[in-house]
Amino acid sequence: FFLGLQWSSISTARKILRLKTVGQLSSFPFISLMTNCFIWTLYGYLRQDNTILIPNLSGVLVAIFCVISFHINVPVKPKGLYALAGFIMTLACLFALIGSPNSIGSMGCVLSIILSGSPLAVLKTVIDDKSTAAMPFTTSFVTWLNNMSWLCYGYYIVNDPLIYGPAILGFLLSCLQMLLFVIYGLPPQGKSSRYIAHGRTDFNNHPEDSKV
Repeated sequence: FFLGLQWSSISTARKILRLKTVGQLSSFPFISLMTNCFIWTLYGYLRQDNTILIPNLSGVLVAIFCVISFHINVPVKPKGLYALAGFIMTLACLFALIGSPNSIGSMGCVLSIILSGSPLAVLKTVIDDKSTAAMPFTTSFVTWLNNMSWLCYGYYIVNDPLIYGPAILGFLLSCLQMLLFVIYGLPPQGKSSRYIAHGRTDFNNHPEDSKV
């Protein structure tokens, strides 16, 4: 399920590269994905847990591709977010050097919750428009499945609160997303193609985007 979430991000990045615009899409989801996966990669390595290490390592590679795709197509570079992400990852490396996986895991908990709730950034738009066209169903659904799987793994298999703790909160946030689809229905055909995951974008000048 985590790999499915990564594939959703790749699809978004490919659309950005093809249309050569980010629309109104924020860089935050991509940068937070990169930072989050980097931290959990370190945690998985220190814990010698390949179930955590491998998918997050692939997530780092996917996120780097997404960030680069965004960077070369955005007029104003998000230097502040880059600096913040760099600081967090540097701090995580320092914790790794001193052998403190719990500190790294705590950082990952916060970022995981933020990443899980990032589609809710368009919550006001969804409620005002009474439509979920601004919120991608596939990403929201895969996020829901991803949080549920990490919750089960963290609680029943490894009994690690640093894994199932954020998964619980992330699962609740993703349940709220799914509830919005129950209330307002799936995105209407024709409108959803004008949105990119986690943010509204205007592709009116690029009608071919509906083919992706």
